[in-house]
Amino acid sequence: MRRVLVSVVTTVVAMILVSAVATTAGASGGGGCGGPVSDARGSVVRIKGFCFLPTILRVHPGQTVAFRNRDGFSHVVLGANAVWGSFSQVRSHRQVRYRFLRPGVYPYVCTFPAHWRTMNGMLNVIQPAGRGGRGGN
Repeated sequence: MRRVLVSVVTTVVAMILVSAVATTAGASGGGGCGGPVSDARGSVVRIKGFCFLPTILRVHPGQTVAFRNRDGFSHVVLGANAVWGSFSQVRSHRQVRYRFLRPGVYPYVCTFPAHWRTMNGMLNVIQPAGRGGRGGN
């Protein structure tokens, strides 16, 4: 059962990423918010109004990211292929934290059936310039 669910989540994340790439720059995005895709540096992703904000969060390796649920209902934060995150619910006005050790791109979704089409985001873990990596965006 878990293998089937992981396969479904993988397919959903792939569909989201393909549609994001195929969308023009001026199209709606924002993690399902209906606005432009938001891109920021920091350590917090807000969950509000069926949105992950910012849509893209840039962090450094080793940094912990807090996913703070500001909605009046639960959500899930699950990474592609279920390699990070959890199927557990993040209840209203609670948070969950994950630490990202390696540079890379980490897409994620809320897996509730009514949420996954609009609730998606991405972490971009970037090695700072001058610290053994190429740095940059």
